[in-house]
Amino acid sequence: MPPEPLLEVGVLGPLVVRLGGAPLSVDRPLERALLVRLALAGGIAVPDSRLAVDLWGDVDLARPTERLRVLASRLRAARSPPSTGAINS
Repeated sequence: MPPEPLLEVGVLGPLVVRLGGAPLSVDRPLERALLVRLALAGGIAVPDSRLAVDLWGDVDLARPTERLRVLASRLRAARSPPSTGAINS
């Protein structure tokens, strides 16, 4: 199995994201905020409760863990190349 490509996140100035040297587009503000927050953690796990406060403040949010999972799923999809070929059903 080939090694995972390096993910680079530049946060000084405009957000710059590269995966294996290729630019990666992260357009939605909450996905960008989650990406930056995780990058600032330097590879250390961040609890969902901390992420929710960092992204939404002290608002009593309904289902914050599920909302975080949606954001994380979108980030994962952004780093995957679009599939080519037909969908088999």
